[in-house]
Amino acid sequence: MSQENAEILMRFATEFNERGWEALRDFADPDIEFDEPPEQPGAGKFRGIEAVMGAVARWAEAWEGQRTAPERVIDLGDTMVVLTLERLVGRDGIELEQRSGNVFTFRDGKIVQWAAYWTPQSALEAVGFEE
Repeated sequence: MSQENAEILMRFATEFNERGWEALRDFADPDIEFDEPPEQPGAGKFRGIEAVMGAVARWAEAWEGQRTAPERVIDLGDTMVVLTLERLVGRDGIELEQRSGNVFTFRDGKIVQWAAYWTPQSALEAVGFEE
């Protein structure tokens, strides 16, 4: 199952780069739980695909474009840590690259929980993973 989850995450990244946040609908359980990065001021927690889509829509308002490149996947069974390089283009044309981390939990081939982090280290610490 873990290899299957890793493959799902890679497909999600590919679809995200092609279609944006709308791709999440194809990979998420309808009752998905999403935690915004705890480093983010006013970070929220959202439950259900519509609430999550609303949260990421606010994020997308600030950016003209975003592409993700998974650099490392750490298999913890039904939970996967994905360390990524995010490439963002602001509405003002400023480009930014930032490494980040995400923790995804799967059930029956769907993402049921997703926690985003601004840094890879924060994601690793969240799951108690030490290098």
